Amino acid sequence: DSLPRGFGIASPVTSSSSNISIIADTIKANQVFGTGNFSASKIQSSGILTLAPKTIGKNLYIQNSTPTNTSDAWFNPNSMFGVNGLFTPGFNKLIFGSATTGSVVLDNYTFDQDTQIKSNNTVTLGAIKIADDKSLEVTTTGSSIADTGVVEVANLAINASNADVVLDESNKIGVIAANVKSLNLQNAQALSIGIVKDISGITSINNINIATLNGDLKIKNNIATASSTND
Repeated sequence: DSLPRGFGIASPVTSSSSNISIIADTIKANQVFGTGNFSASKIQSSGILTLAPKTIGKNLYIQNSTPTNTSDAWFNPNSMFGVNGLFTPGFNKLIFGSATTGSVVLDNYTFDQDTQIKSNNTVTLGAIKIADDKSLEVTTTGSSIADTGVVEVANLAINASNADVVLDESNKIGVIAANVKSLNLQNAQALSIGIVKDISGITSINNINIATLNGDLKIKNNIATASSTND
């Protein structure tokens, strides 16, 4: 969709606590429309920011490089997020995708706000660093969640009862809570099984394998599985 010529120039709104949702298959920052130069424009709020494709089933990539399939929705973290990006720090939470979004990839992502991924397909977690005591939530009805880089976050919540979850990149997670089909997690530091975003402990249909390469593994909440296999 297009905005009217001159939209947003000298906006009287200098602060907001409203939620902002941008539902579009393509968005470009710092473009020139007519005679209005938007190179200094910012989108900011202390509310929740949601970015999701408009087309049902379209894949969503949040990464530096252009997706192999250029028809997929794509947000570049380098130009889109942070002090110098289109979306500035200060949001209460960032949500990528929706219940109708296809596969989601989150990579090259450093942004110090609570972040949630929503998908109805596979989810791939690349290099992710969310500072302080913030959380990463992954919600999907898809069949798999996997990592291709180190996930560094204080709190990780996974709500994906249909997904086999493999996070084996020596991650740096502080607390995890999950509802999954199966879980294989390798952590490079101490890890607690706790409560994150209303999910308590770990519930799985099949096997659970959790390892810390350094530091304690603290079980603060229940671990439950329906698996009856010997391993």
